[in-house]
Amino acid sequence: MARLGLLIAFSILLVACNMSDSSKKLSGNYCYRWEGGGDKVILRHSGSVRDNIYGEVVDYEYNDDFIIAMQRPDFKTHAHYLAFELPGDEIEKDIREAESTLRTEPYYIQIFSNKLNYWIISHNHNKTFGPLTKSEFQKLHDSLNIDEDLNFD
Repeated sequence: MARLGLLIAFSILLVACNMSDSSKKLSGNYCYRWEGGGDKVILRHSGSVRDNIYGEVVDYEYNDDFIIAMQRPDFKTHAHYLAFELPGDEIEKDIREAESTLRTEPYYIQIFSNKLNYWIISHNHNKTFGPLTKSEFQKLHDSLNIDEDLNFD
């Protein structure tokens, strides 16, 4: 029962960005949220867990059509967010399962294979592109005709 209460509280935090230490509404039903430490994330109010960019988001820019983000992957943050998406009712077991998923699924292996990842969220395509290397990011940035002002220095 305590687990259910914790899960409900965590879910509310995921969808209510204004309840965190710091938050900023971004375009396309996304928000940037900072809870301290490496827990700096970009969350979509509804959608797949893969629509979210978990910690640590070290930089981001956005306009009405796109959000771009630079991420330094944090294993612990990913594991905790992923654990809360699992249907189980034992938090320690769910965290171990999430950690196993992060170590074995190609999508997550790719995230943790780089010290720095780049992401593009395209509202027009309703798609999150990433994780990307810096050169992949630049090529996709150009091919999507993203405004040059929307870039990292």
